[in-house]
Amino acid sequence: LQEAKAIQIIKERFIEREGLTEANDKIKIQEILDAKLKTNFEDYWLDSGKPYEQGGIVFCPHRQGSIGVLDTATNRGIASAIIQDLPCNDVGTFLGGDEMSDQDKFINSDFAIMVATKAFGMGIDKSNVRFTVNINHSSSLESFVQEAGRAGRDKKMALATILYSDYSNVDKDVMMYFHNNTFKRANHEKQVMNDLLSIKDIDFFLAEDETIEELDTVGVSGFLDTLLNSKPNQNIVSFLSYNDNPTHTGIDKYEYVAKAIYRMSCIGVVDDFTQDYPNKRFRIVTKRKADGDYYQCLKDFLMRYYSAERAEEEIQKAPLLKGNNEIHKCLGYLTEFIYDKIEVKRKRAIDDIRNFCIQGINDNKNWLETNEDLKDFIYYYFNSKYAKDDYITENGEPFSLTSDTEFGKESSIDILIKYLRVVDYDVYGSSGSPKDSIKHLQGAVRLIRRSLTDKNPALAMLNAFCIAYLGTNNNEVLEQELENSYKDGYRDFYSQSPNKELFYENLEEFKRKLKTNYISKKIIKEMHNWATECELEIHHDWLENFTKSYTQA
Repeated sequence: LQEAKAIQIIKERFIEREGLTEANDKIKIQEILDAKLKTNFEDYWLDSGKPYEQGGIVFCPHRQGSIGVLDTATNRGIASAIIQDLPCNDVGTFLGGDEMSDQDKFINSDFAIMVATKAFGMGIDKSNVRFTVNINHSSSLESFVQEAGRAGRDKKMALATILYSDYSNVDKDVMMYFHNNTFKRANHEKQVMNDLLSIKDIDFFLAEDETIEELDTVGVSGFLDTLLNSKPNQNIVSFLSYNDNPTHTGIDKYEYVAKAIYRMSCIGVVDDFTQDYPNKRFRIVTKRKADGDYYQCLKDFLMRYYSAERAEEEIQKAPLLKGNNEIHKCLGYLTEFIYDKIEVKRKRAIDDIRNFCIQGINDNKNWLETNEDLKDFIYYYFNSKYAKDDYITENGEPFSLTSDTEFGKESSIDILIKYLRVVDYDVYGSSGSPKDSIKHLQGAVRLIRRSLTDKNPALAMLNAFCIAYLGTNNNEVLEQELENSYKDGYRDFYSQSPNKELFYENLEEFKRKLKTNYISKKIIKEMHNWATECELEIHHDWLENFTKSYTQA
């Protein structure tokens, strides 16, 4: 990385990525070309002693164990491995919480290396961190960028490394362990919330005004009954105890209680809550709402993810669910939504960072080019011009994909056809290029799709268009993503189109656009085959539904 040729490529790609031109940015380009990136990083830098001129951070997914920070009775942790095998005695550890002594020593350069969980480094600005190492990939691209960003604060050369193994999904399994602990199953969460709502002997008091001053508490049998039997808009202040380390997995486990309280706040059952750490309890403020208000709160929550029309359509399903009252039904719908939609979104984040890693180990390119491709991936994901709410092209045309899709809530053929134009000069402008513009579009599409909880065929098709235009370089992950995106877009556009004849007309327009945008004949042929597969699936589903409707007893 510190050879002259490598530094030249890094600077050239940076200038290209930023869209700088000699005509408009001559001074800035020269500053970049003159910048001194090289740093004095000796092979035996650990022998320099205190204070260390350089430092490194190793991020671990677990607190203990063979890929954790500390040792267990049977396994050596990462910190011990570094101390014993490098060797290096000046290694600090950080697990989160209030203990900051090792962090302070690292900041003061008394420690050469910090081995930590991902919580380390929030808010610190140590300029001479030269490298980060992730023992396995992070839970999302955002997390990785935050962790990698702890290095190179002095604008000198720094290296972020992910130790990655795709063997038997080793890295993915680590992330799925955390994921599955977060999402315990919908029925489990429903049971916890039901237990909370019917809990016996909870302390509470009725507050007469908005100040909610402390009053003597009384015991109550049944939290939900007390809420439903109270006067409308009267504050009820309750105190719910929990246990940090229970001997069972019951309701008193902190993480279950905290999650259930948050769920109830989403639909307006809980108006406010604070955690009383010393006394290990939550202070919860509730007030009874009028009939229908809990459905409205649920609809407001859904509008974070859906358009107003779709949210209204979805909210009609809540009253049809099982439950003794409006609160039960809203919580039932919310829990199913979280597991059907939010859990899928979190998994998508894990898949995205995994795909990022697989692209990184692609050996079809020189490693330095691959390194810059990964930087492109990150840059356009976070800095796409088409993801900006107010982006306008040089010719004055609004071209914000986030605005046109309402952050992914809206989809239409018109949106799809519009953004196929990003390869036209009147869109990318004098400071860009078709390829650069496609990268910006791909970044915007990936960013918006990551937050989706509903199908958006326009974004799926645009994702396929971007991958097809930029090429897959025989990368199996990209080839599969291209196929999946095209098929998803095709099927979802078909199912959402009331006028099927118009759907096929629009599809032909899409194909014409692809042919005139330098998409390879091989990919065009594959798309034709994928469309045929989709048609077979569509007709098979229709025939199956038709048969069922006429054969049911």
